[in-house]
Amino acid sequence: IYRDAAVFFKKQGFTIKGEKEITNKDIRNHSILIMSTGNRIYKRLFAGKPLDDAGFVLRVEENPLNSGKTAVIINSKNAEETRRACRKIFRYGNYSHLVFENGKNIIKETARSDNGIIEDLGINPGVVEPKNDLDIGELIQQIKDRHVVFVGEIHNIYSHHVMQYEIIRRLYRLNGKIVIGMEMFQHPFQKYLDQYIHGKIDEETFLKKTQYFKRWKFDYNLYRDILQFARANQIPVIALNLKKEIIEKVSREGIDSLSDEEDAEIPQDMDMTNRKYMESMKNVYMRHSMNKGSFENFYQSQILWDETMAHNTAETLKKYPDSQMVVLAGNGHLEFSWGIPSRVKRLSGVSMAVILNNGMDDIEKGLADFILFPPRISMPASPRLMVFLNNEKGHVRIEKVMKGGAADRAGLREGDIITAVDNTGIKDIADLKIMLLNMKRGDTIKIKIKRPRFLIGPKEMTVEINL
Repeated sequence: IYRDAAVFFKKQGFTIKGEKEITNKDIRNHSILIMSTGNRIYKRLFAGKPLDDAGFVLRVEENPLNSGKTAVIINSKNAEETRRACRKIFRYGNYSHLVFENGKNIIKETARSDNGIIEDLGINPGVVEPKNDLDIGELIQQIKDRHVVFVGEIHNIYSHHVMQYEIIRRLYRLNGKIVIGMEMFQHPFQKYLDQYIHGKIDEETFLKKTQYFKRWKFDYNLYRDILQFARANQIPVIALNLKKEIIEKVSREGIDSLSDEEDAEIPQDMDMTNRKYMESMKNVYMRHSMNKGSFENFYQSQILWDETMAHNTAETLKKYPDSQMVVLAGNGHLEFSWGIPSRVKRLSGVSMAVILNNGMDDIEKGLADFILFPPRISMPASPRLMVFLNNEKGHVRIEKVMKGGAADRAGLREGDIITAVDNTGIKDIADLKIMLLNMKRGDTIKIKIKRPRFLIGPKEMTVEINL
């Protein structure tokens, strides 16, 4: 279909490359011409947004990876439409949107721009009309008919998870059919979530199989009530997130670094055009001075994160068409609907509500549909040994003992290797955390350790610890 176009543009000085030859660096450093809305590059940048249903369409957009460059997209129904239009398009050099039918131009438009010189005459404050406060019951009435309810969180604030649990509990009581989507679990481990919800595996096995403590790391007690409620009521829980290894690789090296196998695991259509979201992510990036990759790679990883969760949400809505879905994710993925919600809207077009738990520096217009202000609630935390640990060749090694903590009082030392707790073998830190999960303060446990000794080899010991 585009052979004549390729020949034509090559004569105009364009370099022609196949879609798999183009890198993000190429896109960032050049203005680009994309042939076909089915093109892999178009899907990755513009989420495959459809153009006019006509013989031949040309559209000029801002390059999503470089606002100083342009992206020109052409889409044609057949080779003859391409051939006829290519003869004429340079006559319309000032237009950003051209539509042809049988070689005849039927639409020509220019992008809107500011007229003349506009002078800032003073302060332009944002204005928000205050509305009556709602209680939780009134909130539920307002969201009970939305297809998707997004409930945000700051991950380590327990009161935010109490609010999530309360919303889930009340919506379930009203509607009966709900599905819970969670950022905290990665999609390849979905089968273990299913097994746990259906009572086929216990909590300990579930946490090991999903690699919760390796892949999410936040205290499991933050989410425990929600998952136990889902299990008790057979409510499906969906792992929304992408494999951590892929996110980290893209953050370091960019999407171009992914292998064919890794590329097959990610969404093929992504929207990278939201300039406000990019600027917001730039502020986040600047606050994390330990970032090792470039901002461009960091931003790609964030888009990939959001798109994966949005695509998994959209697929869940198809699988459970009669159920309401509650999505639990960090506030940053939901604010202004820029992260997950707008992408779910693009993919599914369903009704939705965005609820954030307060934790933002500023509350601005459009931030969310509802903002919760929960009181501080103390979490029923598991007891801690008060040590820094490291996984080492199938063992857990103590790197540092905190003065005055349970381990210090029991005489544990730096360098000790923990091999068992109450006669249960310990191979990694996750095993130890799972063992402590059901313990209470004041409980006593017996820990087997190997204490290194110079020349004569390690000494095996059993130490009793009061938590």
